[in-house]
Amino acid sequence: MFIKHLKTTNLQKHIKRAHPEQVKIKKNGDIVEIEEEETQTSDEGDSEQHISKKIKKQSTIRPYVARASYVRSDLRRKKITEQIALMIARDLQPFSFVEDEGFRSLLHTLDPNYIVPCSKTIKNILREDIFNNIIQSLKNTLDQGVATEFGIKEKLICLVTDNAANCKLACSLMHVPHLPCFAHTLNLVVGDALSGAAQFNDLLVKVRNIVSFFKRSNVAMNFLRDEQKKSSSAELKLLKDVNTRWNSILTMISRVIEIGDSLILALAKCANAPPSLTAEEYDILKEAIGILKIFEDATTQMSGEQYPTISLIIPIVLGIHNKLVEVEQDVHTDLAKFFIRLLKESIVKRLFPYEQRNTLQLASLLDPRVKKLGFKSPENANQAQDSLHSEVDKFDPRETGTQDQDQEDKIADWSGAEDNIANAQLRISEISRNFCVVLNKSVRVCSFKILCV
Repeated sequence: MFIKHLKTTNLQKHIKRAHPEQVKIKKNGDIVEIEEEETQTSDEGDSEQHISKKIKKQSTIRPYVARASYVRSDLRRKKITEQIALMIARDLQPFSFVEDEGFRSLLHTLDPNYIVPCSKTIKNILREDIFNNIIQSLKNTLDQGVATEFGIKEKLICLVTDNAANCKLACSLMHVPHLPCFAHTLNLVVGDALSGAAQFNDLLVKVRNIVSFFKRSNVAMNFLRDEQKKSSSAELKLLKDVNTRWNSILTMISRVIEIGDSLILALAKCANAPPSLTAEEYDILKEAIGILKIFEDATTQMSGEQYPTISLIIPIVLGIHNKLVEVEQDVHTDLAKFFIRLLKESIVKRLFPYEQRNTLQLASLLDPRVKKLGFKSPENANQAQDSLHSEVDKFDPRETGTQDQDQEDKIADWSGAEDNIANAQLRISEISRNFCVVLNKSVRVCSFKILCV
């Protein structure tokens, strides 16, 4: 039934009033789809036929009206936006991911009221809100979790890590002094010099090509073995360096120099062999071995597990510098002199600051093998001595009395002074044990091969 100029409301009222047995009306006024069975008798017989009539759901205006989006302060909107930002961070997605048509279509299907923000908004949310929350959570975890869990919160003197920025930040959040790993810093010093010496790198490339040629050619290796047998020398294989370890460069060039003439003769017999090293290049490699050997000895000395090493850092830094000055007078090639100059510059930048750290100062000063002899700067040595006096004074309280004390009180003070001195000596011994462990079975006196005093 359709009546012109009338609204559907009147029709719904009419159906509800006049035909309640045929339809059901929802509370919001929509007609519910129903199924009505009628029984009819056919003209040809008495059999009954069931006929189903369906009344379809009436269309409303709601699908054609745009739904209102969430307001800025809506909690659901904030939760969805935060989850999108976390998804981008966890899955390493680009910020432009939120501007993809497929992603926006998916979210519109899930929640038409939500409007996907732009990439700039997501970036600001990650940087300002989520990042700060994660930093605060990490700080609370480091402050209360790790140190407290292992019962070492009050025993932390410093944390030794590599020179990565994230490690430094962790120490800063824990409010614990950071001590860069000395062996790692030595590696950085050599790396600085290697990256700055372009001609030396070209020479290393030439050496690598020779080593790689022998490693992939069985014929070349047979020639090399034959030449070593003729010269009655040990059968040695060439070794190739690794990019992540500078000392592998020392191992590679040392093996090339050790094989010597056998390598030159084997290359001469091989077809399509790379160019052999010249006499000048051999001289450069020999001088480079002497230079790099200084840092290898220092690394080995600092890698000990059976003796304390913290007190050796300051004297080893001084020994490396002094040894480089000495070697610089003996080298003859310009490339070796330039390489030493780069190393000395990196030492001033990376290693000399170790002498200004209070923990290392006390360790070296309390080590009876070092004391003040390992300091390059007398000011740093005096600073270490003053710091040690301050530590002792904390455990050497002195009581003051009035000027009108009688003689008996003065005698009592002098008798108590012996106890104070004994307590101070015990404290010094305790500090010394913290920084310098003396082995009872066999006192290992580390020989400072590179320390020049």
